[in-house]
Amino acid sequence: PASSMARPSSLITRRAAPDVAADFTRYAFMLPTSIGVASTCQLCGIGGAALFSPIFLLVFPLLGDAYPLESAAAAVACALLTEAFGFSSGLIGYSRK
Repeated sequence: PASSMARPSSLITRRAAPDVAADFTRYAFMLPTSIGVASTCQLCGIGGAALFSPIFLLVFPLLGDAYPLESAAAAVACALLTEAFGFSSGLIGYSRK
């Protein structure tokens, strides 16, 4: 009876642990890029997604398969999420005045 409860090995899948250090060094160029984009957006009074969307849609595919984005919707979602964090940071700073 115990053997009938065991799962077949074909149903068990193992995932490799993510390599955080490799991801950090792979995307390290985005820190100065993001600071530049955020500063430009703050100085011009536009949303960050206006400049992050083209970066995610146009530049990342040019960098090759090492920088995957599943679709254009994923790129826009990343840009909007980035803008939401920037907007909330600006809102908190403004509310403290």
